[in-house]
Amino acid sequence: MITLRCTRKLLDRAGVPAKVETAPPTTVLGDWYANLIYARPQQLALCMNERSLLAVILPARDFKNVAPSFRSQVASLLTRIGVPVSAIASEEVAMSEFRFGPTANRKVVGCLNQAAMVLSHERENPRFASIGELDDNLRGYIFSYTVYRQPRELALEMFAASDGSFGSTDTLTCSRAASDAVMQRIPEAYRLSPALSHWSRLKGKQMQPFVKLPMGPLT
Repeated sequence: MITLRCTRKLLDRAGVPAKVETAPPTTVLGDWYANLIYARPQQLALCMNERSLLAVILPARDFKNVAPSFRSQVASLLTRIGVPVSAIASEEVAMSEFRFGPTANRKVVGCLNQAAMVLSHERENPRFASIGELDDNLRGYIFSYTVYRQPRELALEMFAASDGSFGSTDTLTCSRAASDAVMQRIPEAYRLSPALSHWSRLKGKQMQPFVKLPMGPLT
């Protein structure tokens, strides 16, 4: 079970009311957040994981039916960063129960807006030929919310937390408790205070950057 916690514009696209009840996630990585990116040749949804700050980019077209492509993109990203196949399969099963909801963590929204600004920079300095390359680039960005640890590093630690390493076994026990334990090691001052960038201090205003990406339409 996961909730994709969206900005108001994306909730409107999904036909979801701004106030809707959600349930705690059952995945290792927890819930994801999403913001609308005004891009050419099509608008995009930038999705960021609440616990690790990993990010994936999806077409915003037909957003109410985004769940299958979201699961596929997340699984692809986890494969590229080195998560074991069995752990990815377990995460996909847990993500099969999918729902939309409103944002609930302003610190993560601040990080999401910072990542959106990184994408907007591509309008002036295009470097990537595909959405996957953009996803991989974003996984290397660091944020004060996670004490400047790379998203890839945090995600791998969460998947390995239950036994301390990936080891050589075929099965990796993944649990929400294990990933929560990793987050608990982040100092309280960082977890409870706003992100340190000026974008996260906009008192809830959600930036909608314009991005021109050097690629054709997604399918």
